[in-house]
Amino acid sequence: MIGTLLKVIALLFMVAAAYHGIALFQPVNDSPLWRHALFVAIDLVCAFGSLKRPPWFVWLFALLAIQQCLGHGGRFLSELVHEGHMSWIDLGVILFMPAALKCLIIDAKGRGRKAPGAGSERG
Repeated sequence: MIGTLLKVIALLFMVAAAYHGIALFQPVNDSPLWRHALFVAIDLVCAFGSLKRPPWFVWLFALLAIQQCLGHGGRFLSELVHEGHMSWIDLGVILFMPAALKCLIIDAKGRGRKAPGAGSERG
């Protein structure tokens, strides 16, 4: 089940890479081109990591998830409070990233790897 979810997560990261790739040629928002280029690379690494799941990936993804939730979460709240509308992309990111991280942690625990939040359990 987790393997299937991680394949879907990888597919979603490839869609995000395509979105940022399109933004290099056709403006989709006010972000600079370098940011879109950076996120093409980041999204492709995340797609690869979600499929191959190297031992280091869950830690790197945890850092990215924190950064994305802070950035998109702040923008989501600001637009909701000050402009009175929701950014569906921001909402999607702040819901998706923790869920994807949880899947990676479950997978890492199942493979016997240490993962964020995988401390010793008392029985």
